[in-house]
Amino acid sequence: MKPILIHNENTYLLNNFYEKSWFVEKFTPNAKSDIDAQLTVFINEKIQKKAISAIFIKATLSINYLEFIGIRLGIHLRLSSKNPELQLLPIIILCDDSLVQVCKIYRYHNFLLSPGVYLSSESPSEIECVFKKIETGQLLGCDTLLPIIESLKIDPPSNYDSHHSIANEWALFRYSSMFEQDESNENYIKLQKKVHELEYLNTLHFKLLEAFSKRQNFKSKHNIRPSIKEIANTEIGVIDDDLLNGWLEFYNYVFGESEAKLNAFVDFHREDSKSDLIEKVQKWLLINFQSQNPIDIFLVDLRLHEDDFTENKFEELSGIQIVKFIKKYNPGIQIIITSASNKVWNYQKCSSLGVKYYFVKESPDTVNTRDESKASFNSFSSQIGLAVKDLFLADLFRRINNLKRSNIFLNASNAEIVEFANQTFGTHGLLDQIFYLLLLNNSDEAIINQCLLISFQILEKYCELKMIGDFSRQKDASSSGFVWLKDSSKLQIFYSTKDFVSSRLELVLGHFDFQIDQYANEKSHFTPISYVLHEEMMPKLSVRSGLDSTFLVKMISVLNYREEMDRVDIERLMRLRYYRSNVAAHLTGNVKSSYRISNSEIDFFIRVFSKMFAI
Repeated sequence: MKPILIHNENTYLLNNFYEKSWFVEKFTPNAKSDIDAQLTVFINEKIQKKAISAIFIKATLSINYLEFIGIRLGIHLRLSSKNPELQLLPIIILCDDSLVQVCKIYRYHNFLLSPGVYLSSESPSEIECVFKKIETGQLLGCDTLLPIIESLKIDPPSNYDSHHSIANEWALFRYSSMFEQDESNENYIKLQKKVHELEYLNTLHFKLLEAFSKRQNFKSKHNIRPSIKEIANTEIGVIDDDLLNGWLEFYNYVFGESEAKLNAFVDFHREDSKSDLIEKVQKWLLINFQSQNPIDIFLVDLRLHEDDFTENKFEELSGIQIVKFIKKYNPGIQIIITSASNKVWNYQKCSSLGVKYYFVKESPDTVNTRDESKASFNSFSSQIGLAVKDLFLADLFRRINNLKRSNIFLNASNAEIVEFANQTFGTHGLLDQIFYLLLLNNSDEAIINQCLLISFQILEKYCELKMIGDFSRQKDASSSGFVWLKDSSKLQIFYSTKDFVSSRLELVLGHFDFQIDQYANEKSHFTPISYVLHEEMMPKLSVRSGLDSTFLVKMISVLNYREEMDRVDIERLMRLRYYRSNVAAHLTGNVKSSYRISNSEIDFFIRVFSKMFAI
């Protein structure tokens, strides 16, 4: 092992002192490229692999003496974590100025006051003294980086547009660091390659932050596999100007591991004006919305254009304008706002636009622990997972909107039918009420029950239309029922008197699995759970009475004979009718408290209406 001398042909020590006693490396800065990137490459290529005992650096390595690039190189060496032994070596800064003078003019002078750093002139006697101390082990390096880490105050790099850009690259570095190595995965390889190319990782600002969080770096035992089970087979749209800075590779890898598909807008150009960019994104969205398989979930960054960083009006942010555009087209589309800002009011304002999900990327300001970084990534995963559960809302809106634009009652002139159509398909009508209730909260039991009541209200009103059929009681206490078929023929369903019934439809009584077990074997508590169809009217000596049974006969008749609906769907509606009458409308206690319906049953109802009412 021997010392290394780093110079730029500006020291006489090259020829006059211990020529063969040290490694010698020349560093010549290129004014056209970033100095931190140059210093990082120089360390990696010229210093990292050498067996060095101490580091001599000429204080100035450029034409501008006051730049003190040599001292900056020393700071890089202290903060470069790839070789821990190199980090702790003695660093001797060769400078003709005194320590007091340098401290007055160099902004990062605290480095010169930290353990293991020495300022020396180039006089032969002083250099000889330093060499002897190195040989005898008297010239010590540093035992810990803590003093320099705590004393240095390094500003973010000036070549970055904003703190936003730095935070995005820091977050990308931290998240990708926690992933298990997966060298057989092409997306993983591309992600790691992109991360290592990030300019920010070469800066002193990054290296200082990394040193701060060194104890919280990810090792193999801390790594995770970034699979989000809830999003399998889902296509996710991403609109984020940082996609070109590594986030495209990040999403490709994470979504690929989760068996989801990424569809990203990547047509970002610095020369585009803000209005031009927004117009391009909107055109891209419209093409997708009008396709056969539109995207129903988007990740949208708040700030998509550099002008957003000087924008004082929240509603004028490019990301917010895109959110408004999406929600205006289809309020059921799910949006997850992505941002490097954790300002609460941003979330509150997004919430007022109908956005429920928000992902705050990890920031370098917080210096997260491993657990906090994992929690940040898990928050991202959970927000997407929750949004996916709401995906049905986008399709629900489309189906309701299609029914409002084109239903079988559009050109009706009959007053009764027009009234039904207005109540059902009109603006703020019953279908709109269902959608906006579910948009508000589709997991709340009270809201789902209300939607179920509205759904049956639509079905009841439809079955009562004279154009559909007639199920009425006569003056002589007899009753009859018939249905108008689609070919305008009339089909008699039943005829009944006080003691006699003749019917082509017979209700089958039994016990639903969600009813309480107390009366499971008591026929007096049986309820219609299915039905039998006869080719012609069949006599019966008794009939199941009650409002629900009467409606069920009517509903089954209309749906089976007129609408030609599948038995499985009709029997599902029979189950829902019992639930509606015993939970949603009246809490009778006949249904197990552990059994409650979900929004999928309301979605099923809208699908039924689409089959019945769409042109």
